Amino acid sequence: MISLLLIGLLLFVRVVARAPLSPECLEEIEQFRKCAEPHKFPNSLLREMTEKSDYPPLRSKHVEEIKCFKEPVCKKVKDALAFRETKLKMEDIMHIEMFDCLNNGVWMRIKNRCQSGLTCEDPSYAECLQKQLEKEPSCRLSDIELLKFKLAPLFPVYCHLKDSLRGRKNG
Repeated sequence: MISLLLIGLLLFVRVVARAPLSPECLEEIEQFRKCAEPHKFPNSLLREMTEKSDYPPLRSKHVEEIKCFKEPVCKKVKDALAFRETKLKMEDIMHIEMFDCLNNGVWMRIKNRCQSGLTCEDPSYAECLQKQLEKEPSCRLSDIELLKFKLAPLFPVYCHLKDSLRGRKNG
């Protein structure tokens, strides 16, 4: 299973390899790795989770990783930490507030339908997700409102940070 840790470290290594870093940044990268090492966080939890009670122990590992890393100075490390914090906010909404709607593969199914030709920064992406949720028998109006008002506003932040860590230019 691919974990966010591995993805984060791969993104981080790709960024690190592109530009010379100050000794402070190199120290922060090492601290980041030490904090991330014991706190593996699966990337596709919604695909594998079948019980709501599965999430809190995994979440606590991710929170410990974020707490372990203190006040970064290096921009790349700040971005990596902000990415993880944003991802955690999104996971909380999906796994705690929208679990009954999104479990059993619903999230992966609707996400795959909407990703074709759209980026998650595009407002049309959130609109597509909303239309797909409206068709799901497990989803209620409150789930659609959570998507619209809490989850969708995080998409541009998440995508921007992800692209930044991958070294892509973004607007």
